[in-house]
Amino acid sequence: MNTPLWLFLGWMFHLTGVSAVPSSEEWDQYKQACKDEVHVRCIRQGIVLLNRSDVPNIRKAIVHGLMATAYVAIDQKDNARRSLEQMVQLAPCRVEPPAPLPSEVLQFFRKARRKVLAEDKAPPVITHIPLNPDQFRTSGLFQAKITENLGMKQVLLHYRTQPGAAYQTQELERVGKESYRYQMPKSQRDKVQFFQYYIEAQDCAAQASRAEAAIQKPFEVFLQAQGSSGRTIGGSVLTAVGAALLIGSFVAFISANSELVRWEATNDLARSEEIRTNIIILHSVGWSGVGVGLGMIGGGIYLLAAPPPKPRTSQAIQQSYRVPDPQRFKPNRETHHATMVRISSE
Repeated sequence: MNTPLWLFLGWMFHLTGVSAVPSSEEWDQYKQACKDEVHVRCIRQGIVLLNRSDVPNIRKAIVHGLMATAYVAIDQKDNARRSLEQMVQLAPCRVEPPAPLPSEVLQFFRKARRKVLAEDKAPPVITHIPLNPDQFRTSGLFQAKITENLGMKQVLLHYRTQPGAAYQTQELERVGKESYRYQMPKSQRDKVQFFQYYIEAQDCAAQASRAEAAIQKPFEVFLQAQGSSGRTIGGSVLTAVGAALLIGSFVAFISANSELVRWEATNDLARSEEIRTNIIILHSVGWSGVGVGLGMIGGGIYLLAAPPPKPRTSQAIQQSYRVPDPQRFKPNRETHHATMVRISSE
């Protein structure tokens, strides 16, 4: 069917017409014209509004609904379906239209929505750089880039702070066209010694992806308790034990010197041999203590003074994985597959 002249005139009106944001009065007049079944005017002005960049998407969706109603009234049902499909593309996550529709048009809307969502066969693609321990402690900022053809319903962070515990869930905030983020409060991170997480994205077609694909193998942030680290505690213990051994060695040498004085003063051969054996034992203990003590002190000083290992840096992971629809399929351990987080040292 050829495009009617009044549709062509609507396009020309758009090219030469108003460029300012429509006022509330103009918007109300347009809706009233559609309500009064002035179908030509409703469609003509609707085309103008749809092709203006200053009209919000929610209003454009309403315009599509009004135009579809007018198309049905003049028996142009194919145009009505196309208009409703465009409405769904503007607001794909809306289950109901943004404004009431007559029952016949509402049926067209539901069919159009099913068609548009069924054409979106690819799940969202998640690009995420896993947090390392320093990033978790200092910022606690989780960021992800979500690429999706149609529209996103929600992006979720699932995490737990105890092995085997149930996951807690926090929604990521959209901060750009494809960017999402969530910053965990410092009070929730301070005392954490174990942290596992994964990110899940669900589009408007109810398809979902998970970074790291499944619950069984989430990202893990390898943490240590705040305060004294293992290196500090180990270094302190080694230094203390080494010093104790040196003190013990000093006592052994003093005792050996006392025994030497007794050995020089005795005239009893048997007693002299006994004292001599004691002196040898005390010297052996003393020198062993000196050697072991100095080694332990050296090791302790190294642990205390040496710089800590360089933090591991994480590579960006991009993953697209279709999660089974829980309404049609009950997940089990065999249906989830994942690869452990890839971490490389620079």
